[in-house]
Amino acid sequence: MLQKKLDSLKNFLSEKNVIDIIFFGSAMRGKSFPRDFDVFVLVNEPYSVNQKSKLSVKMKDEGFSPVVMTYPELLENDFLWSLIHEGMSVSFGKIRDKLNMKSYDIFMFRHNLEGSRKVQFYKALRQMSIHYPFGNGVLLVETEFAGLFEEFFETWKVDHIKLPLQMSKNFVGPLKRWFG
Repeated sequence: MLQKKLDSLKNFLSEKNVIDIIFFGSAMRGKSFPRDFDVFVLVNEPYSVNQKSKLSVKMKDEGFSPVVMTYPELLENDFLWSLIHEGMSVSFGKIRDKLNMKSYDIFMFRHNLEGSRKVQFYKALRQMSIHYPFGNGVLLVETEFAGLFEEFFETWKVDHIKLPLQMSKNFVGPLKRWFG
């Protein structure tokens, strides 16, 4: 389904003044059933509010939740970090790959589980072998799987926070060797 959505975005690249379209949000974080498909549309200046509105309506009709900005608007916004962390450009692929970066999320969690419920929780967590334990209640997870972990913690009703982390791909090998 994700590939089908990405393919349909390519049609919007031919719109006047559209530079690139970047897919981001819950679908890119690996949520099982994303509620929406967030897209960022980078446009050339000048791009009027009216033009942005028309493009947004067209994209909403196709099932997307668009954010349309010019390059200067993007640089003035905290949004750029999210695009680097999880974004997939229709034209160029994963943005972080172009920057030789790897995206992770640090999950910190705490629970009040007791007895067999606590044992079941940790057994289920160990079976999700796509994470690196950093310590008691701290996990490092590749961003592509962050949605699965959010759903996991919500299912178990475990309090948690998620912090994004970018690192050079040069650090990934030593990190994986350290955690085995």
